[in-house]
Amino acid sequence: MPKVTGIMRAKIDGAVLDIKEQTGKLDTGGMERSPHMAGKKVVGFSESPKPAVFTATVIHTAAMDTDEINGWEDKTLVVETDCGVQWMITNAATTKPVVVSGGGESEFEMQGNPAEQIAP
Repeated sequence: MPKVTGIMRAKIDGAVLDIKEQTGKLDTGGMERSPHMAGKKVVGFSESPKPAVFTATVIHTAAMDTDEINGWEDKTLVVETDCGVQWMITNAATTKPVVVSGGGESEFEMQGNPAEQIAP
């Protein structure tokens, strides 16, 4: 049986971001299709591009520069899983300000070009 993804890691331009276990979520993006109906049946689809979206809870420490993270643009984001699958998102940027909460956790989101699987 294949191994199931449990832990995700994020690298931003090669630097590792500490992701809380089992909180990473990747929408790989790509083409979103919308059906068109006529006569009670689907007669075709239209497509619109959708960006990749990566969200996670990151561990907040005194070393984390939230102003820098909030200003990230044109970054290369690589998302890795503990089962060996990796995706690359180019032209990635933070899309929401980092939200810091008690317990050392921060909510984090980046969007960019549709993800390209680069390992298995």
